[in-house]
Amino acid sequence: PQRTRLHIALTLPHDELHTRLDLALRAGGTLLSDAAAPSFWVLADPEGNEVCLCTWQGRDEWDAAES
Repeated sequence: PQRTRLHIALTLPHDELHTRLDLALRAGGTLLSDAAAPSFWVLADPEGNEVCLCTWQGRDEWDAAES
């Protein structure tokens, strides 16, 4: 399989994230991972291009775990 051609990280206000997530899924996106929520969710379009929907929430915990 070909590696995705595009990966976007979109930072959103935390109170808008779930609305945007729902809209992306209804538009044909696929949720690949919510393991880092509420910091970010990873979605893909039908071609496999990825987007991370990010918030500031939980960022300190996620960054510390990655170190």
